[in-house]
Amino acid sequence: MQTLKALCLNIAYLFIILLIYESFSCSSYPEERWCSCPANFTGRYCDVDVNECLSPGACSEHEVCINTFGSYKCFCEEGFVRDVYKCVQIMECDETTCMEGEICVATPKGFQCVQVS
Repeated sequence: MQTLKALCLNIAYLFIILLIYESFSCSSYPEERWCSCPANFTGRYCDVDVNECLSPGACSEHEVCINTFGSYKCFCEEGFVRDVYKCVQIMECDETTCMEGEICVATPKGFQCVQVS
């Protein structure tokens, strides 16, 4: 029963891939079982999503890589914001950030108010 359930899940997964990717094809010969997988999928039956985040340079500096079904997305780290093609540090220091007698010092994750002696 468990094997049948796993087979049904694999067939459902392959059906989803077939609907999404037209470049998916498998041989119809029982002695030759192979599939030509669409980009970002691998495995004997193209049922394995490639984790692009494991590739060096998938995302740029100060970005976090999130693997998605058939692709990946890059998001800015905490304390950074997207500036067209890259993530830049948020400048949280301004004249109203700290109290009187303190100066604002930028840190990798934001800012810190430091007492002036």
